[in-house]
Amino acid sequence: MAVVGAHRSAGQARSPLQAEILRASRDVVLRATAVQAVDPQWERVEKLAPGARITLRAGVAARAPRVFVRADDASVTVLSLVGLPRRAREAVLSMAAQAPTRVSSVGTGAVQLRDRSIVLRADGLFDGPTKIAELQSVVETVPRSAVAEISVRSAQGSARGAAIGAAIGVAAGYLTYGAFAASDAPCGGCSTNIAATAFTAGVAGGAAIGYFAMRPERDAVIYRGPVTQKDR
Repeated sequence: MAVVGAHRSAGQARSPLQAEILRASRDVVLRATAVQAVDPQWERVEKLAPGARITLRAGVAARAPRVFVRADDASVTVLSLVGLPRRAREAVLSMAAQAPTRVSSVGTGAVQLRDRSIVLRADGLFDGPTKIAELQSVVETVPRSAVAEISVRSAQGSARGAAIGAAIGVAAGYLTYGAFAASDAPCGGCSTNIAATAFTAGVAGGAAIGYFAMRPERDAVIYRGPVTQKDR
């Protein structure tokens, strides 16, 4: 990825989400420079890793999947990858991971970012000379005052998966136990001991594999805006 010279910003169409953000936050924009109180919830947002998959709700707009870029006291910058070609998605994700601050400032025209033939600049996202999308449909900066809710995808262990894995482990362990117990190996009771160990390991291993392999992903809310909290 390369960072190259400045480009003049051009008029850009607003995405539906940004239009809602601006509408919902119009009455608070004049206070955007005020110092905001420290909020442990917002600190969790600021600590997210660039590239984290999140769900964002701004104002009264519906929840929308986004990719986190960066956040500060005043706003959060995210990516919307809907409808982008795979190569463009991969390039933009790489840019966000390597240079999140520059991605969030591309709209100022101060920098442009390049990843092979994919270029992100103030007048849009390009693959060589071909324009793929407007900048504002890809990079969205949402005022903190307009953020209603942010959640992240998290995987939780599956009790059902553990039970299925344990059952498989019981079957495998039982077969192993039977095979060793019937063995004529000349070592006294060693075959039985080995079989018992294999049975126990099969049950434990199967349960562990099932617990983690079948764990479902759920949205975990890490931030709720003041308006959302008041309305609850």
